[in-house]
Amino acid sequence: MLALSIAADAKVLDAGCGRGNHVQLFAEARPDGQVTALDVSPAAIDKIRTRFGGSASGQRVIGQVGDVEHAPSLIAVSISPGAVTLCTSSRIR
Repeated sequence: MLALSIAADAKVLDAGCGRGNHVQLFAEARPDGQVTALDVSPAAIDKIRTRFGGSASGQRVIGQVGDVEHAPSLIAVSISPGAVTLCTSSRIR
């Protein structure tokens, strides 16, 4: 699993998070980390907040409507079908 090669306290960005399947993988694999779920769809982020709001990982999962141009400064993993991009710069461009 990709998340296992990421530091235990990593801050991860799942850009285009959709329903949050990868968000869940990262949150479970890295209990000391933080996951920002980013999607341009408010409906997708509402689902993220509902899905993780009551769980133990819910405090470490942040749902945010937006795109990567305005993403927070993070060590980021962007996942989309067929591609995974790891960015370690202070800003994602």
